[in-house]
Amino acid sequence: MQVQLMGTIYTRACCVIVWLGSDSLADDLLGNLQTVEEVMRNVKTIKGTLTTQQLRAPPFPERHHPVWATLTSVLFSRWFRRLWVVQEALLAKKLVIVCGRYSIDWDAFYSLVDAELQSMADYETLRERMVGQGWADLSLTDASSSMGEITFYRGQVARKGPFLDNIISFLEVVRGKEVLKPIDKVYSILALITDEARQSLTVDYSLQDKFWIPYLQLASFLLTQNRCLQLLSAAQSVVRPESLPSWCPNWDSVLPVPHILATVRPHGWNGDQAKFGYMAGISTITSLEQTLYLKTSTQLEVLGFRIDRIKDFIFLADQAHRGRCELAMSDNAFRKEWLLRNEACLERTRQLVKNPSIALQTHVRNLTMNYWDMEFDLIAPISPGHWPIVLQAYADLVNTLRHFVYGIDFEDSDSPIRFRALEVINTSAAMNGATRPYFFTQNGRLGRGPVGIQPNDLICVLYSAPAPFVIRYDGKSDVAKLIGDAYLDGCMDFDNMPTQGRGPEEVFTLG
Repeated sequence: MQVQLMGTIYTRACCVIVWLGSDSLADDLLGNLQTVEEVMRNVKTIKGTLTTQQLRAPPFPERHHPVWATLTSVLFSRWFRRLWVVQEALLAKKLVIVCGRYSIDWDAFYSLVDAELQSMADYETLRERMVGQGWADLSLTDASSSMGEITFYRGQVARKGPFLDNIISFLEVVRGKEVLKPIDKVYSILALITDEARQSLTVDYSLQDKFWIPYLQLASFLLTQNRCLQLLSAAQSVVRPESLPSWCPNWDSVLPVPHILATVRPHGWNGDQAKFGYMAGISTITSLEQTLYLKTSTQLEVLGFRIDRIKDFIFLADQAHRGRCELAMSDNAFRKEWLLRNEACLERTRQLVKNPSIALQTHVRNLTMNYWDMEFDLIAPISPGHWPIVLQAYADLVNTLRHFVYGIDFEDSDSPIRFRALEVINTSAAMNGATRPYFFTQNGRLGRGPVGIQPNDLICVLYSAPAPFVIRYDGKSDVAKLIGDAYLDGCMDFDNMPTQGRGPEEVFTLG
């Protein structure tokens, strides 16, 4: 009963306190108490969002003052890793951080820390401190994004109420949080979903050995009642209970690939439209009637068509580096391996596309999966105006890696635009992209697939889903296993879908 009452309790509370303890972190705060209080008084005088430029000017302390590392280190508290606190923080009318004898308003503190992180001042001091306290596994990016996520969803709850309309993206936040019992990955967010979704779930802690049953109940509702086919893009997981259907996410396991294909947005997206950058199963011209229902409690039937089959593939990272590609580009062995495998992919693309310049652009488009985020938004497809920047960024990436691996000099640039573009392509092509195999199809196409693909796997388009999917039939069974979503070059827009390899409309049964 208490689980069901959590939403009522925290929605009615006049104030919710984030207690961060009274350990060494509090001691540091108290040691800099006068400076902290001065900083916070100055923050309150700033109208609007605090900028890095304002933070680096009087009356704020100078750049290397220890108060900045102290304030930023609050983000490394274990509180930010726990899942149960999320709905409490989102539903609170007023949220206050308390550490030792010091308290601070959530929004004011986030404004301060966000501006500080943008400048990355005293980062090394902060990092050394965190490693010394045993938090080397938590990156500064992860820590700051946790506070940013709570701030973002608090704003959404304040505007629209507690029933999150982008529940699929929120469930990916849930996946990365800590709980003592896997079943709480769903039970701890009951106050944030609709009444109808909540009624589809049974709160039963006797299901600990079958913790995935609430996952299946929630996924079934989101797919059949809300028609959220982008949920299928989140179905991949490193670990999967044997009885959990392949189409249902295991929110207690990390994704083997970044959750990108169902989250990129089109050019001109204003933040409110339910639009996708990829439109493989979505038409703006033809009305597509979606057949989507549960044949049994574990078998999902979806309407769509076949478009191609996997012929073979190349991983851009070896097995040792695939799971930690965020760190791997500082590893010279990985740099060399990536360069060799990237060249092999480019050569295969040249064999398919005879024009050298078109082959290069096709290869880069496949590397990046045709999305770009120069403005810190995932936008697809890459616009014609961005292509000169993208191709230059690819050349800069390859030249930079060759310099580190082989000592080959090249003409560098101090252009902020080129530096930012290099960061973007390093993330999309070399880091995130290294986990997705670069595949070639039986119809002469290329793409980026999910982990676990095999030759002869089927690529299909499912109506209402942003991206194509790879599925597999074993033996003579008519029930397919969902392997995961894929980028298939030239086949990401339903209204411009090629006819080559396209099969008739059919119902796929996923188990």
